[in-house]
Amino acid sequence: MRVNLAIGAVSMLLAGLAGQAQAQVAGRLIEDVSVTEQDGYATVSVVFGCNVQYVSHTPPSGGDSLRVRLVPGPDCGSPAAGWVVPPLLDDRGVIRALDVDRTMGRNVELGIRWSKLEQFVLVPATNGRGLRILLSRPEVDRSSVKVVEVTGPVSVYAVNLDASREPYSAADTEAAGKVAGVPIYVSETEVNGNKWYRLRAGPFITESDARRVLAAARASYPKAWLAVSDDEVLSAPGAPGAVGSVRTKPTPGNATLTQQDIDRTMKRAQEMLRRKDYVVAIQLLTLLTEQPEFPQRAQAQELLGLARERNGQLAHAKAEYETYLDRYPQGEAADRVAKRLRALTFAASPASAQARAAAAGESRWRVYGGISQTYRKDTSSFDNGTVSTSGTTQDAILNDVALSARRTGDRYDFAMRASGSYGVDLMSDGPGNRGTVALMYAELRDRALDWTVRGGRQSGSLGGLVGTFDGLYAGYQVLPKVRINTHLGYLVNSTRLAPTTDQTFYALSADFGTFAEAWDMSLYALNQDYVGYSDRQAIGTEVRYFRPGLTFVGLADYDLRFGDLNDVLLLATAVLPARWTLSANLDHRKSPGLSMRNALIGQPVRSFDELFGLYSSAQVEQLARDRTADSDTYTLSLSRPFGEKWQWSMDVSGVSIGATPASGGVDATPASGTDLIVSTQTMAYGLFGRGDVSSLGLQYQTGDATDTMSLGLYTQLPLGEAWRLSPRIRIDEREFHADGSTQWLYAPGLRAEMRWRKFWLEFEGGAEIGQRTLGDSSADTTRYYFSLGYRYDL
Repeated sequence: MRVNLAIGAVSMLLAGLAGQAQAQVAGRLIEDVSVTEQDGYATVSVVFGCNVQYVSHTPPSGGDSLRVRLVPGPDCGSPAAGWVVPPLLDDRGVIRALDVDRTMGRNVELGIRWSKLEQFVLVPATNGRGLRILLSRPEVDRSSVKVVEVTGPVSVYAVNLDASREPYSAADTEAAGKVAGVPIYVSETEVNGNKWYRLRAGPFITESDARRVLAAARASYPKAWLAVSDDEVLSAPGAPGAVGSVRTKPTPGNATLTQQDIDRTMKRAQEMLRRKDYVVAIQLLTLLTEQPEFPQRAQAQELLGLARERNGQLAHAKAEYETYLDRYPQGEAADRVAKRLRALTFAASPASAQARAAAAGESRWRVYGGISQTYRKDTSSFDNGTVSTSGTTQDAILNDVALSARRTGDRYDFAMRASGSYGVDLMSDGPGNRGTVALMYAELRDRALDWTVRGGRQSGSLGGLVGTFDGLYAGYQVLPKVRINTHLGYLVNSTRLAPTTDQTFYALSADFGTFAEAWDMSLYALNQDYVGYSDRQAIGTEVRYFRPGLTFVGLADYDLRFGDLNDVLLLATAVLPARWTLSANLDHRKSPGLSMRNALIGQPVRSFDELFGLYSSAQVEQLARDRTADSDTYTLSLSRPFGEKWQWSMDVSGVSIGATPASGGVDATPASGTDLIVSTQTMAYGLFGRGDVSSLGLQYQTGDATDTMSLGLYTQLPLGEAWRLSPRIRIDEREFHADGSTQWLYAPGLRAEMRWRKFWLEFEGGAEIGQRTLGDSSADTTRYYFSLGYRYDL
């Protein structure tokens, strides 16, 4: 019994160490993270260096952070801690921080902290090598300071909080104002001869502002809905030449603040402006401008316009400046406000923006990106009283660089991007030095005709092609809601290898939307060849529905050559009453994905030429079918915040892989059965002060091979303005069905990071201490890891 346990444990250890060394030195869980913008969305693209299964994410569709739960495939290895994350290509300032942590069992979490509150929808790749996060951008592009002049009436929005046959009292409007944080008014309408009163928040110039208030208000007003230009306030046309401004009747002053309250509110609003917390400043200044005339009222009006301007709400800012000039034409700040108003109008012209940049001596080129270096060392040992082994499994310096250069012209924009890594292996018997090239391309865009051409190593962006390829992309906006895209070139199976022309492809896709302010759809067709033989022919679609409170993503990929469905994925999230959120993920796919190359699996040859020398075309196609199994994954998630500090979530997942028959000298593989995974997590915010986050998780997984119970505790503590300390511990209990043995695993760890301006310093260390017992026999395994690195953002 002791010998069997020793042999099994040593075999598992050596296999794990080999996979770990290869994955950690030669590959990455994440190879590239970049941010691009297009009409209606900013897209965060995450490219994985190995196969990764999406499970679920929290929060469901909006917030200042995102945690994505993933299960790495066998080719990712099994590091004791998180993976090194490369520098980000994010010139928009969308991402504040990104990390990857090992959580419970084999699960890892991709954590993203946004620079501001975001509304998002996730789109997992059908091939398991990528993830897209679409951030809602229905407003104008603030980065280029576009202000569109409106010559006629404009659509103006409000949030309809409630409706009643009885008039609303002042207490009702005051309570609604506290919930919405924006001005409240009451409109009247007749329905079938009956008079109705509607309690409304607004008005808003942009739909995005209205939807943000709508999402926040639904906790108190679950039947709230969006109104568009449907009453006299919302239908009032803007002033001649206005930038979408709305001139409403002055609201009678609501004398709710004493002079002492006014002084205190003004002081806090000015403090929020200094801290660049413009959202809170706008709320405070809006409250002040609703008061009857008082000595600082003109100053509050000017500051409200300034806060909206700095927050990117240019149309709102223009309206506030116009209100100042109407109300205080001889005011102390009238000249200053008039200049700001003219500056907003002047910002409408791209030529004027270029002229200002030239006058200020600014270059049209912008270079951004980052570099990083990380030293990592891992050691492992095994001892069962009879056999004892130990050694270093990794001793390497990991170097990463991500650079982008962008030039903005009067009509044409040019950009270049490059991202890669080089691992220096310090072990004499290690896997050796390895380099990767994740991205390297040049791009030209014509803003006038709205076409884009890109050439080089890049990542595909349509449903059936989300991996990396060497080749060309071209896109053209043929109609306001129709864009045609083409991709062609050579597929890249590994960014560690030199470019190859073995796998050629071409693809055509069309993007449609947005329709009804919520629907987007893509259709695609692609063809892949492998060393001159047809490998894959497929058509597919991707459908997205995106509204605050309800998101839906549907993917379907159908292989024409095999006449079979390659992948169907449904991902939906709904906000329920009482602040509950329900998410569902259903994924039925072929594993591996359908292609003629699958016929090579298990064969004594390595090329199609040799394979076709042994079998006919029909037999090769049947071998490809036989080596392809059906895989099913489903996840149901339920979450709810409790108060201001607590968030609870629960996931129930099932994973199964079907059987494959024996053929071509390859043995049959039985079905895996269904692995059932139940996990729950409680998140706490601000328990020890401002900015700390704590997590307690529990997971149970049962399957044909093992049953595992995991407990994870994680805390992130800010120390001052620059430092962040993150201690954690994970405890696993695993029962092996094959021999009845039990393994306990304890994994404490500590991460410390310091950020000073554009410089990051990070330390991480920890261990995995395991003991596997069978009767009176036991085997001990230990793994220690240490890493120290820095990153500098350009």
